[in-house]
Amino acid sequence: MNVFYYPDLVVVRVATLIKAQPQQVSLLLCFGLSFLAGLAFRCLLLSASGRTLPGAARTRHALSMGLGLALGFFCYRWDFFINVVSALIAYILIRFVVPQKVHYVVFGSAMGILSIVHAQRVVTHALDNGQYKMDVSGSLMVLTQRLTALACSIHDGMGRKRDDLTRDQEEQCVREIPSVLEFFSYAFNFPTILIGPLCFYRDYICFIEGKHYLVEDKNGHVRRTSGVKPALKKFLFSLMWLGLYVKFVGTYSIQLNGDPDVLNRPWLQRSWIAYASMLTQRFRFYFAWTIADSIANAAGLGFNGFDENSNEKWNLITNTDILGTEFALNFKHLLESWNIQTSVWLKRVCYERVKFRPFLLTNILVAWWHGFFPIYYVGWVGFGFSVLAARHIRRVIRPYFQKHYVLQRFYDCLTIVTTMAFLTYYVVTIALMDFGKTFSFWRSQYFLGHLIPIAVVLLCSRKKQVKKDKDD
Repeated sequence: MNVFYYPDLVVVRVATLIKAQPQQVSLLLCFGLSFLAGLAFRCLLLSASGRTLPGAARTRHALSMGLGLALGFFCYRWDFFINVVSALIAYILIRFVVPQKVHYVVFGSAMGILSIVHAQRVVTHALDNGQYKMDVSGSLMVLTQRLTALACSIHDGMGRKRDDLTRDQEEQCVREIPSVLEFFSYAFNFPTILIGPLCFYRDYICFIEGKHYLVEDKNGHVRRTSGVKPALKKFLFSLMWLGLYVKFVGTYSIQLNGDPDVLNRPWLQRSWIAYASMLTQRFRFYFAWTIADSIANAAGLGFNGFDENSNEKWNLITNTDILGTEFALNFKHLLESWNIQTSVWLKRVCYERVKFRPFLLTNILVAWWHGFFPIYYVGWVGFGFSVLAARHIRRVIRPYFQKHYVLQRFYDCLTIVTTMAFLTYYVVTIALMDFGKTFSFWRSQYFLGHLIPIAVVLLCSRKKQVKKDKDD
């Protein structure tokens, strides 16, 4: 008996009606159900004062895990079973491996299973002639983040001396092995099960135990927090991003950047099409991350203290700063604004822990985590070289524009445009997923995304060498 027969029947009919993939319809339906469940979950099992009732934490753990598993299997069907296997192996390792080594073995296990899924995705993509198909890899990527982050927190709390920890590691460390219920509730919690964003273990436990429902603000007043208002606001904004994506994805398809007719048009026109098509693709991410944030806030997850005006902040697991992304002054600001929780994960799991070339190894990890499509690595290498060039520009050229307010603003506007231009140049590569079309697109842009960074690095390096010779 197919347990998904009737849900599949509804999903397929809706997908046919709106001309979408059934998996996409399932995901949208799960988003809506998760939001409603979040609104109910926040108030469930709380006393009138806002504290959790005796024994409520265990019940909240069980409900969060149960809802998460149900949503995961409904959205991804039996493919979601690989997530369960990955979590089960990780928990066995956490229970039986010494804390001094647990972060290594859990990392190897989780990334190994993710690598198998990524490899399968490459093969499937080739067999389907490059057609996009939504799969479980996105959910497994976030689960891998959760498992490896928890293992590192256990290592910090049980395998290292307190004096050796940074302040952040001290705040996030875990000093006892989670129970089976606690672990699987964290691994499969319903607010973040579908596409994230990442929530760290200590923050999740505070959410389950209701520790931030009654908090003291900067004026010493005890307040009962509520994420309903920010959740509704973010939910409405997510619908706006979805509407923009649906409206423009047909007009500015990413495949236009490999269309010979478009590539023969004037340079400014084809450059605009490239930018607009990538902006349209970002609308899709803004929708997914904003609605995921709204689901978490609706459930009561995401409180991050108060601002200077004693207003509640609900951005603990916010995954993108949209204005910061679209108007980034440089690549550093861009990376700090895009996929924020992944940046935090990379910092806590890799950058702060490795002793040899942390920047290089962190970039290798982020590429590995994203998958094995060769075109990905072409884009990553080019983007990394542009980051290096931007650093040289900031160090050598930027000081000349800091002597007058007008020059400062001109420099800011120039860097906003160039940052987005180079982002578009390289990310189109990843979006097209085709070497031939990518080369054609780069040729239509006169390979400026390669030539300019190379020239900047060479010129700035030569200037640095000349200055050093003079000093000697």
